[in-house]
Amino acid sequence: MKNFLMILLFLASTTVFAQRITVTGTVTDEGGSPLPGTTVLVKGTTVGVTTDANGKYSVDVSSRTVTLVFSFIGFVTQEVPVENRSVVDVILEAEITGLDEVIVVGYGTQKKSDITGTVASMPKERLEMAPNLSIAQAIQGAVPGVMIQSSNSGANPDQTILVRGRNSITANNDPLIIVDGIPYGGRISDVNPSDIQSIEVLKDASAAAIYGSRGSNGVILITTKEGIIGKVSFSAESKFTIMDVTKTSRPLTGSEFYDFKMTRYAPSMTASEKQIYLAGEGVDWVKLGLRTGQSQEHNLSVSGGFKDTKYYFGGGLLDIKSVAKGDNFRRFSSRINLESKIISWISLGTRTQLTFDDESGANANFENLIEKNPLTKAFDEDGKYTIYPWPENIIVGNPLEPLLYDDLDKSYQILTNNYAIIDFPFIKGLNYRLNTGIRMRYTDRAQYRARNTQSGLEGLGRASLSNSVTNSTIIENILSYTRVFGVHNV
Repeated sequence: MKNFLMILLFLASTTVFAQRITVTGTVTDEGGSPLPGTTVLVKGTTVGVTTDANGKYSVDVSSRTVTLVFSFIGFVTQEVPVENRSVVDVILEAEITGLDEVIVVGYGTQKKSDITGTVASMPKERLEMAPNLSIAQAIQGAVPGVMIQSSNSGANPDQTILVRGRNSITANNDPLIIVDGIPYGGRISDVNPSDIQSIEVLKDASAAAIYGSRGSNGVILITTKEGIIGKVSFSAESKFTIMDVTKTSRPLTGSEFYDFKMTRYAPSMTASEKQIYLAGEGVDWVKLGLRTGQSQEHNLSVSGGFKDTKYYFGGGLLDIKSVAKGDNFRRFSSRINLESKIISWISLGTRTQLTFDDESGANANFENLIEKNPLTKAFDEDGKYTIYPWPENIIVGNPLEPLLYDDLDKSYQILTNNYAIIDFPFIKGLNYRLNTGIRMRYTDRAQYRARNTQSGLEGLGRASLSNSVTNSTIIENILSYTRVFGVHNV
């Protein structure tokens, strides 16, 4: 009898152990869209299923204490304990691939390991360093083989980027700059570095071949930021910079210049110079024309996405007062990046940049400041700038005169790329993209020379007005086919 009871108990316990529990649920992305084809695996076993077209799954587990592993290409793999639940819903987060792993090349992207041409990617940390007042300044020293040359200095210098060196003495050596897929012919300083996600430089012929002769001097690909569905991000930053001249040649003082001139050629000493020397006066023109420069930059942005729409809105202010008095530059910029999937295989988007530049005013010429005679007068008895600092030599005016110029130099620009993307559902990997790029820049300039300046006095006052409008339009039709067959890419 006892043996019979033990057999019954053993069978009962075996029956309980063999019971299976069904766990169901739905797998979605951060925007709430279902993820069909997601692999759901019972951790530590070979038991698994995939989600259906609606992202739903149903899997039998041995107990309520097991852990389910959810994986889907392009998303972060998650391990979720069942914990006595019969329904387990999961939201997978998009996997953000590092900039060093995927590189923008031509009209698409490639893995860095698959690229045979010479492509240099600027480290993301370089863009976030302070201060980067322009893209050229950020690239300088960060990308091998790329040189930055400045034809002048100042708050907004004219900078030239050389990717392959100087290929021609007379022709243009500037590289082709692509901003969000559209050739950009404006000034690189108009693009706010805070809005940039990545910068790639195509340096050799094979990498830039898709652009033809336009890429003969290299290609710089700039991609701006975009939002991530289900992840709202706010960013605010302010940067302040102090600038000063590190070292200059010390000009001669008034007494030193007097001794030098009397020793070398005493008859050339004029009466006004001697009078200033005897009065113990003299002018340090360099000191009068320079100052401690400063710059401030403020950027504000918000990005994110919901359902099938991604967005990025950014705005920035850059205000630079260079070390030369009167040399100022101010830029207001804003950016709108939107992309929305109107149906499962058609997306519409825009990447638009608005900028306002103000370079009004004029600065003293540093070369004239260094060369100016210290035995002259910068100010008259009323404290105003002298028109002729050296009465015996009226050909050379006051090097500080440009500070009196009433010059206006303002520019307004819009750069936009409105695009449509069609992922043909009947041919996997076939993609069509329509780009419509527009760039319009309006520049307003005005100059006025009053009679308190040499040019205004001799010309009985002088004024000039000018304005210009630059328009460019580009329409691109891009058909691409991308498939992966094992370890082969097409």
